[in-house]
Amino acid sequence: MNDPGVLKDIKKKHRAFSTGSQYADWSARNCDSCKKGFDNKGMDGWRCEWEKALCLAAIGDHHIKETVARAIGFLDSEGCDLWECPGWERGRK
Repeated sequence: MNDPGVLKDIKKKHRAFSTGSQYADWSARNCDSCKKGFDNKGMDGWRCEWEKALCLAAIGDHHIKETVARAIGFLDSEGCDLWECPGWERGRK
């Protein structure tokens, strides 16, 4: 049987960025220079589920799931919108 606490946690969402500019700044610092960043020149497209979730939030309701917020370090960023993504890898393709 599923633990109701776990289900409740999965349904929680967080507003990742207050403005589109904050998202653009974070993306420029992290995704745009990451080896796993979106491939707009080749056939790979989305190579990072975290980047995809943030992008879709930026053009949608601006909220990300709790699991994504934890994975990207958002909950530890203390209100700073330019934290380093823990999944960032040097070497943009």
